[in-house]
Amino acid sequence: MTRPRMPLPQLAAAVSMTVAFSLAILKLWGGWLTHTMTLWSLMVDSALDLLASGMNYYFIRKSYHPPNATFPYGYGKAQSVAALSQAYIIAFSSLVLGYQSVLQVIAPRPLNRLDWGMAILAISWTATCGLMIFLRWVAHKTGSLAVRADSFHYETDLLTNLGGIISLGLVRYLGWRISDGIFGLVIVGYMLFGALRIARQSIEDLLDRTLSPEENQRIMEIIHNFHPAIRNPHDFRSRRSGHRIFIEFHIEVDRSYTFEEAHELAEDLIDRIREEFPNAELTVHVDPEGATR
Repeated sequence: MTRPRMPLPQLAAAVSMTVAFSLAILKLWGGWLTHTMTLWSLMVDSALDLLASGMNYYFIRKSYHPPNATFPYGYGKAQSVAALSQAYIIAFSSLVLGYQSVLQVIAPRPLNRLDWGMAILAISWTATCGLMIFLRWVAHKTGSLAVRADSFHYETDLLTNLGGIISLGLVRYLGWRISDGIFGLVIVGYMLFGALRIARQSIEDLLDRTLSPEENQRIMEIIHNFHPAIRNPHDFRSRRSGHRIFIEFHIEVDRSYTFEEAHELAEDLIDRIREEFPNAELTVHVDPEGATR
């Protein structure tokens, strides 16, 4: 008996955990070797990445559990909870980095063995870049909000690592010790903006925001063009829950159709919509043409 394949978002979370753990160990060694606050702070950031990716893995795995009597609509919202948690972690990381950056601007600390530090950050940047590209691909392919949030989290890591390399280079070759703090504050602003964007989208999903206008328009086009006996689609509603979407609407069917024929027509329409929206759960209420209630 073959084991079911791991869903892509869950695989992405597992890969993120592995990379985050490896980078945290690398930066821990670098911090011990160079005694630089830049590497110590980035090591803490990688530890938070590991925590965030671990939470992502748990919630994404939970979101793929089948519906049951207690949760008849499934666990798809767990991905939105994971993304919202990511937003809080990013915001917390930015505040810690902001505090350290302000201290570095006010009283720049001496940095040692900068060549080693720059090499470690270059390795970290390369690994993070590869991970971010993979996460973006998974987010685009699956529409997972949790993976998209994780992708942004590592995008900020790219900037912090790049900022660390540039700032260490400026200190190493030009003696500009204040540059470490200035780069940190710029990155803090970017991180807070991204955390706010992720939090807003997560909350909208938790509050059952409708699908995008383009998706809703496409679904209505399918309904209108499916069969001449289907008329006046109305009371249309849609929402997203993790990797699944829920669609509800009413249609009126020509009165010459029997109940069984109208039912079969509705089932055929559901199958047609699922050809373009395979993760859709549809509820279609069939009315006789001209019904007032």
